[in-house]
Amino acid sequence: MLENNGFTDNFEDALLEIEYAFENISFFRDHMIQAGLTPKDIKSPEDFLKIPPTTKRHYRKNFPLGTLAKGVTLKDPALYRTQSSGTTGERLISVEYGYIFLERAINSISVNPDLFSAFTSEPRKHCIYSAPNCSDVECSNPNSTMKSRTLNDGSLVLSVYHDLLTTPDKIYTQNLEEIDIYEPELFYTDPTHLAHLSKKMIEFKYTPPQVPIILTFTQSNQLNKKHILKAFKQNSKLARVMSMTEFGFIAVECPMKRMHANTSSYYLEFIVNGKPAKKGELAELYITSYYQGCMPHIRYKTGDLYRVLDEKCECGHEFPVVEIEGRISNMFFGDNSIKLTPNELDQIVGAPDWLELYKLHQSENDFFTFSYITNENYKKGSEDYIKEELIKCLGENVTIKFENVPYIPSARGGKYQFCSSNVGEQLLNEGFSI
Repeated sequence: MLENNGFTDNFEDALLEIEYAFENISFFRDHMIQAGLTPKDIKSPEDFLKIPPTTKRHYRKNFPLGTLAKGVTLKDPALYRTQSSGTTGERLISVEYGYIFLERAINSISVNPDLFSAFTSEPRKHCIYSAPNCSDVECSNPNSTMKSRTLNDGSLVLSVYHDLLTTPDKIYTQNLEEIDIYEPELFYTDPTHLAHLSKKMIEFKYTPPQVPIILTFTQSNQLNKKHILKAFKQNSKLARVMSMTEFGFIAVECPMKRMHANTSSYYLEFIVNGKPAKKGELAELYITSYYQGCMPHIRYKTGDLYRVLDEKCECGHEFPVVEIEGRISNMFFGDNSIKLTPNELDQIVGAPDWLELYKLHQSENDFFTFSYITNENYKKGSEDYIKEELIKCLGENVTIKFENVPYIPSARGGKYQFCSSNVGEQLLNEGFSI
């Protein structure tokens, strides 16, 4: 029998989604038939494991005719279109009915009352700040206007440069002026981008509005949050949100700073070696959508690794507590096994007062580079504790080059990742599973 991790309560909804996808999605019907399966073969969570996972490759290859439900066209005005930033390859286009994306978000954000209130208020006053490829407007042109960067739902996208650390002060001052004009009730932001804008707020003696902040787009760390909280005066309304282009919101941080996975909108599996993970075990998230929308996903292999925590949160919400460890493409490997996750690196580095920014990169199996930018509080040897812990995790036989540098480039598309791995990207492209 499967271990009960609290994710099988809505299994009947998953069965309905399988039946719907089999009848309405041509690629998934072929996918099941090739595996020798029909929906009638899936009667229990154990049977569910028989369905081969679906991946981004399936949706890129078959979009749109093979992935849209019968009778749905891209001209349908009710559809909401999203696309990935293309950080790890070709951009992925996803569409779904807008009301489904909204319901997923509302269900997810129910774990955090402050975010829920700001997110659901009308008219929408959300200020978005992230890498250029994360929005559907031209936000990297310094001559763009507020009107041209205002979305149909009323959200304002702030101007952003393609390379975070070379952003001219003109863009920062323009953004601060626009924040005053717009008067946002919620910031929807990339953590590293907001951290650097926060440092400019302090430099320019600017006091930001004390409103809830969503940290998403890329994985947050303690150093980012430290810089943000300096400007936002220890704003307790700061929360991480795990979202995906394909689905929208998946997990949200509650006021107790624990991540809760949305089991009302999705059937979630945390898989290790093809089987459900035990509590606390590093596992990959597979998602099955609900609601029988225009583009259902069945056992969708996300490439994101989590741990399901064996605890009941003090916030009292029923959603299970999880921790995001990072994407497979950002994991650090040795002998084709994971030696260190982005979350574990964050726990090692922390937020020391001498550090401004850092990045660990794995270029080969046994070669790593830790690049870091320091400030006036740095003293020779400040980074020694990081060296010692990395050697413990990665092994004494690897080479770890430490570079105190004035500049670290952003990734393609403008995102800044504090973890990157050539080995992880290659293994993910080859279909790696833990």
